[in-house]
Amino acid sequence: MRSARVITVIPCRTKSTRLPQKALLPIHGISSIERCLLQTLAIERSMKSVLATSSHPSDTVLAQHTLGDRVDFVQGSEDDVLERLFLAIEHHEAQVIIRVTGDCPVVS
Repeated sequence: MRSARVITVIPCRTKSTRLPQKALLPIHGISSIERCLLQTLAIERSMKSVLATSSHPSDTVLAQHTLGDRVDFVQGSEDDVLERLFLAIEHHEAQVIIRVTGDCPVVS
């Protein structure tokens, strides 16, 4: 029996009205999004972590936070998070996804 192809998708944007660029804010010297991504890389069944952001120019900076390309990076609709999830799913031919919000630096 073949195992399902599992990926972890982390939707994240820098546009926030309450706390702009919160994903880039440091926690003990490491950006919040990088802490989140490090945690997702530790998920044993997940074959790949994918940071899914919008194509808005302000979100391009997130490409610099993929931990030396250990995390894939996709950009899609600014308003449709589901579209961004589907981009990651299609690119990796995933059968199962784990969705982790990008503003959650302590995923366990």
